[in-house]
Amino acid sequence: VRRRFDREVVMMAIVLLDQFMTSRPYTCRRNFRLAAMASLHLASKLYGGRTVRISFLAELSRGEFLIQHIAEMEQLLLFTLKWRVNPPTPLSFLQHFLALLPCSTPHALKEELFQYSRFFVELSSCDYAFVTEKCSYVAIASIINTFDATSSFLDFNFDSKLLAEFLKTIFTVAKLTKEQSHKMDNLKDRLWTLFMESEEYHSGASSHLSVFALRRSCMITQDYPCRKDGGNSPVCVSGRTLNRL
Repeated sequence: VRRRFDREVVMMAIVLLDQFMTSRPYTCRRNFRLAAMASLHLASKLYGGRTVRISFLAELSRGEFLIQHIAEMEQLLLFTLKWRVNPPTPLSFLQHFLALLPCSTPHALKEELFQYSRFFVELSSCDYAFVTEKCSYVAIASIINTFDATSSFLDFNFDSKLLAEFLKTIFTVAKLTKEQSHKMDNLKDRLWTLFMESEEYHSGASSHLSVFALRRSCMITQDYPCRKDGGNSPVCVSGRTLNRL
């Protein structure tokens, strides 16, 4: 059985599941799978244009769970989260930050920037390390990576002064200090690492991003001292400040 779930629904389901598991860290694997299904069902009702039928989810479990099991777990999830099921997410911050782009920015450019930035935001959901990071920081790191990568191939000219002013604005809104900028560099690096490990990179589906990521990786390798054993791996990728903005 195949069904395409809205990307925002899937991300929200992951957020709800993460919050639930934080409150119940000793949940067994079976209940974890059940909680994942309940989170997906709840997210589809809250954020999807069409609710995923609970019977469909029960069918996906191949007999492991009944409709009643999923419904009861969904109720437990709501009680555990105290009905706080609309938390801030990297995607919501991304949408608010991009709304701060200058009014003169072409709509087509805004849409391109949003799609690429959302791709990086979605990559962050594949790495548990991002769960403990501020959602606003993940969104900003995704935006900066997008500007770094797309400036060479998008068919739009974005004034450098306007770009600097835009980034300054979102840094101010997010209350990002100079000391915290090191963390931002680490988040940017980690997102690029996730991309280079993704199916999109290896399949060439995002060819422009792949070319930029490869060039960026080569630059990092060249700028770092090689290991004593003669290897070419950099000593510490996350320790270097790249494209500081």
